[in-house]
This record gives sequence, structure tokens and C-alpha cells, in this order.
Amino acid sequence: MWYYKFIMEGIYSSKELKPVTNTTGLLIDSTENKKESNNFLTNIRALFEKPFRFTVMELAISGLCISLFLVTSTILHFMGLSKIFKAEILFCILYGIVLGPIKGAFLGIIADVLSLLLTGRIGLWYWTYQLVPGIIAFLSAIYFALFKSSVIARIVIPFVVIFSAMAIMIYIYTQRVVKLPNGDTGISFSNSIKPRPLDRETKYPYLISLIGMIIYLFFSLITVVAIISFYVKSKNPKFLDYLLIFSIVTFIQVVYRWIFGPILYIQYRNYIDNKNWSYADKYLTFAIPIVVKSMINIPIYTVVLSAIYPVINLLCNKYIGERNKVSY
Repeated sequence: MWYYKFIMEGIYSSKELKPVTNTTGLLIDSTENKKESNNFLTNIRALFEKPFRFTVMELAISGLCISLFLVTSTILHFMGLSKIFKAEILFCILYGIVLGPIKGAFLGIIADVLSLLLTGRIGLWYWTYQLVPGIIAFLSAIYFALFKSSVIARIVIPFVVIFSAMAIMIYIYTQRVVKLPNGDTGISFSNSIKPRPLDRETKYPYLISLIGMIIYLFFSLITVVAIISFYVKSKNPKFLDYLLIFSIVTFIQVVYRWIFGPILYIQYRNYIDNKNWSYADKYLTFAIPIVVKSMINIPIYTVVLSAIYPVINLLCNKYIGERNKVSY
């Protein structure tokens, strides 16, 4: 790394290059393998230290991120790919990692509104969907802090995420399938409708959907085991970075898309189109395409984030990690 220091010192003064610890600096590994904090509570306190204070460099990078998001979302929209690939998920994860939970959530909400304005869809604005970018950024920041708290946490958390997803999917598709008063079958989250025994033929669509999700999560589990094995053999920290990206993308997709995605979409259509849909009879109808699309998205998002993570890591350590005198 001597040549890197030589180049950087030729551009900046030693005073400018002197690291100053701040919120992001406590969480991001430096390129020279700075010692990480092993205390999750310390990381969380650092996340919420001066949460509304933006440094000059944070403002600059926020503007760059919003610009890239607007360009990406506009291209996907006019190419007809926005229904398959959700750029806001990818960028909101970045907002949370780079800026923390509060500033990242704020940036995610602002970027989403600007995207609706730019593509002429502001008339489709709905408050529950508006909260989603902020929630994704917030959860990503907390997940990142927990993941960075220790090496053991980095190895254990992905298993917890995948097994929890399996348990939740099994519960929903086996315990919450009900026969509605009109004779139809659906999924209900209300205790007022008690689950009833169903015919074998009636259970098939739900069982097939459940089996598909379990198989996918099983392959995700194999991927996690493989990455950990590579790390144990090589001791290369890059494999832990891959594990971070894969696990955080899976976590966000399972929580936001698999579990709450159909619920949010039903609420949205009831609001926009004045429908009277219930969760019970429409949840599975919308859950299947959402889950199938996310199965395609998870590997793509993982590859993209893994490719740009070293750049984000470098930016955070060299620029965002330095508390400038001028902030807003």
C-alpha cells in the first residue's frame, strides 16, 4: 500500500489525511485492516451520534447517490424493467451502510419522491410505500452494525436470517391458510378467522409455493456455508464482505418482499383503484410473483453490491470517516 499512500499524500496534506473517528468510521473496515469494534452497543451508539449532522463530504456523496439512483430508476422505468428490478432496494441498502439509519432513511425517502417526480408517477404516491425506503435503509444500518460487531456475529447472523425466514414461511403457509366464509381459500393474519382443515387438492398451491421457497432458502444456506468455508481456509476478509452483502440482501428481501410485499401491494391497490381486496383471498395471488422475482433479484443485487462495496469502503474510510469542520 506504499504507492497508494504516496499518491494520496501528493494530493492532500497530512493534516487532511489524518483520520478522525465518527459514525461511519466506527463501522467501516479500513483498507489497512483497522481494528474493529467488538461491541454491538458501541456501534449502535455511534450510529445515533449526531444523526442529523451531515458533513460536507456526506452531502456530496448523498448527492451523487441520489443522481445515480434517479438515472438508474429512470432507465429501468422506460425500459419496462422497473417491475422486475427495484433500484430503490439496492440504493437504500447503500444509504443505510454509508450514512447510518437516520440520514440513510432520510435520503431514501427523498430519493424515492424525486424518482416519482422524474418519471411522472407522483400521482401514484402512497404513504406506506413511501416509508419503505426509509425502513430498508434503517434496517440495513442496524444489520450492518450487528454484523460488524464480531467475527462470530458475521458467521452466525446469516444462519439466523435464513432459518428465521424458513420458519416464518412455514408458519404462514401451513398455519394461516383458512377457508373463507364464501367458501374460498386464502391466507389470513386475523385471529377472527380460525384455520380449518383443507382438502388435499386445496392445499396444493400453498404447498408448492412453500416448497419452492424452502428449496431456494436451502440453496441460500449452502451458499452461506460455502462462503464461510472459503473464509476459514483462506482467512481472506473479502469472503466476509461477500457474506455481509449476500445476507443483508436476503434479509431485506425476505422481510420487505416475501412477508410484507403482498400486504403493501393489496393496501396500495385498495387505495389507488378503490378496490376492496382482503389479505385472505389475495395474499397468495400476489405473493407468488413477488417471491419469484426476488429469487432472481437476490443474486443480481448481491453481485452488484459486492462489486461496488470496495469503492464504498474506500470512500467511507478516506472521506466520510473524516469529520470535517464544516457540517450542516
